[in-house]
Formats: sequence, C-alpha cells, structure tokens
Amino acid sequence: MNIYGGDVFAPRAAQQLLDSLAAVYGDVAAGIEQFRGNQLADGVSGEPIEFLSSMHEQAVIATSTMSAAARRADEHCRKISDTVGSVPGLAGTQTGGYADPAAL
Repeated sequence: MNIYGGDVFAPRAAQQLLDSLAAVYGDVAAGIEQFRGNQLADGVSGEPIEFLSSMHEQAVIATSTMSAAARRADEHCRKISDTVGSVPGLAGTQTGGYADPAAL
C-alpha cells in the first residue's frame, strides 16, 4: 500500500486516511517481526535483535494509535450524520461542506 497524500477536509476522509496508516504500520510491524525471526534463525543475537524488537514495538504502538484515531473519527462522523440527518432545517445546508451527509 502506498500513501502519497490525503485530503482530510471531510471527516470520513480523515478516518479513511487513518485506517490506511494503521494498515501501513501493521505491515511494517509484520515485516520487522519476520526479519527479526529470520535473523534469530540465522543465529543473530544481542544488540541487533534488541533493536529490531524495539522497532517492532514502536510499529505496533503506531498501528494501535492510528486504529484508535480512526475509530474516533468514525464516531465523529456518526455523530455529525445523526445531528445533520435528524434536523430538517439542516437538510442541504452542508452540501459541499465539512458535514455534508454525502461525504459521511
């Protein structure tokens, strides 16, 4: 997966970007863990393995952080949608804006 940029003007776009980042960090964590396992199988020990373990831990933390942020963005989208969708006077007022129901 490649991420070159993201338009996070709309809340759903922010949530999708955060989901993508969580997936990327998850792939990084898996790759580091696989490499660490290969190095262990080849008899490598000590500082290089400790370094790879530390890198893996940070990638797992980043994955968790991005996933949590994506869940918060999703909750935000749901709240906006519930609010805008439940108030007849708001119908059509957010077209093309931050709380556009079509973008949620």
